[in-house]
Amino acid sequence: MQQLPGAAFSEPMLFMNPAWNILLETYIANRELKQITVGDACIASGAPATTGLRCIAVLEGRGFLGRVADTFDRRRVLVRLTEEGMHSIEQALDRALAIGW
Repeated sequence: MQQLPGAAFSEPMLFMNPAWNILLETYIANRELKQITVGDACIASGAPATTGLRCIAVLEGRGFLGRVADTFDRRRVLVRLTEEGMHSIEQALDRALAIGW
């Protein structure tokens, strides 16, 4: 799990944000051409599963994430960044780099 601000501090929990963690995890997976499941995203959130699921639902509702059935295992559901999600997280990372975060 990559936590941009928390990595610079001895107590990264001060910067924990489940939705941000999910977005970062899906962004990294996308860049590495990997797939992550809803369960993976919930784990990456660093929060209880119910909170992770709620964050996924909010991010999906706002158009940042999409859920798709796994073609190899229909019991699993994959989480992917949408084009808007990819664009938004890249903008956020660019701004963070610009201010020296």
